[in-house]
Amino acid sequence: MISIQITKDKIFSDYEEDANRLLSLLRNSNSKYKDTNIDDIRWGYSFSYFKVKLKNDEANNEYYEMLYSLPYEKRLNEEYKKVRINIIMSAGQFYISDRTSKPNDYIPDVIKEVVDVVTIKKMIIEQSLINNEEVMSSIPELPEYQDMNGDELNEIINQQELSLDEQLKKAISDEDYMGAARIRDLINSQDEDDKM
Repeated sequence: MISIQITKDKIFSDYEEDANRLLSLLRNSNSKYKDTNIDDIRWGYSFSYFKVKLKNDEANNEYYEMLYSLPYEKRLNEEYKKVRINIIMSAGQFYISDRTSKPNDYIPDVIKEVVDVVTIKKMIIEQSLINNEEVMSSIPELPEYQDMNGDELNEIINQQELSLDEQLKKAISDEDYMGAARIRDLINSQDEDDKM
């Protein structure tokens, strides 16, 4: 799971209905933070990739073989299909996260930028083993980010490589209890999705 802090204006621009729903939950709660000024509330996105559910192992293997042979633009579209987004709101010690209600084909630009970079890195690693010249030639150069140093970007990208359980353990060991709560909520929501 990857988390990104977002401004209030951006979150309301992208997911106004969801942001208002979370804000309403805060305002109607018994939390001592329920009257927090809206400008003091922190907002963010978290997202993960979900595996495409296929009928059997053979179909699963065929899907990944196909995926590894796709040129960058087609591969990127497949990666976008797997992205699931939560919005995060915290006011003091009041923390809540929930899956967005917009269709999965809506992805905010800030998340697309991270997915683009993760996809480029994945494809470079895969193609270093597979060596498909056509696919390799379709992979663009990694973009440069003016507002993010290399360490920050690598930290975001490397988080994606940890399982949710590993991310939860890391958050707890780093004493990032807000992050741990968010990861726990995501694990619980995935468990609920798997039951459906």
